[in-house]
Amino acid sequence: MFWILFLAHLLGDYPLQPDRLVAIKTTGRGLALHVAIHLAALLALSAPTVDVLAPWLLMLAGLRAAIDMLKNGLNRLWPRHRRATYALDRGLHLFSRLLTARLATSGTAGSP
Repeated sequence: MFWILFLAHLLGDYPLQPDRLVAIKTTGRGLALHVAIHLAALLALSAPTVDVLAPWLLMLAGLRAAIDMLKNGLNRLWPRHRRATYALDRGLHLFSRLLTARLATSGTAGSP
């Protein structure tokens, strides 16, 4: 499960994210499009079990939006520390995928 989530993350952040989107994803509209692309990648890669995973994928899309909003805010506050905010962003996205995979595959976990 983790590897599917991680692959969707890589697809959404690199080949499915054109330079034009990178330039506008600090705006509400750009961020919404970025999150929608990530959710589409998650849904496509999870197609065989999407009915079971949909709540978890929606939760992960919400976490994607929250983490990116945090990064955008930190970049505005501390523009000289973009490398640090990028590293924090990467770490939080990795953790959110690990957590989602764990919760979604846990036998005792309900939907989020």
